Amino acid sequence: MNIHTTHAKDRIIIAPCGDIDEHTAREIRRAIDNAIQQGPGSITLDFQQVDFMDSTGIGMMLSRYRAMQNCGIELTVANPNRQVDKVLRLTGIYSIIKQVR
Repeated sequence: MNIHTTHAKDRIIIAPCGDIDEHTAREIRRAIDNAIQQGPGSITLDFQQVDFMDSTGIGMMLSRYRAMQNCGIELTVANPNRQVDKVLRLTGIYSIIKQVR
């Protein structure tokens, strides 16, 4: 899996490319953990190039959300496709993690 990380002022954008499942969630978690270490601000997961996400991806997002809350870092989601957006809505993720446009 390719993961592109960019910095924009106080926001770090992490853009994975491919499916998020038990085989790739660990790589994304590592990228998020590296971003958390850079300090306060916010982290956006840009799902524009993510075609599929299963429950492993949801679990990874929730565990990283909790870690970010402890550090005062906001987590947001951007550009989910129809399938990923449906998974995020059905699991109630949007009630705690904001979607940005």
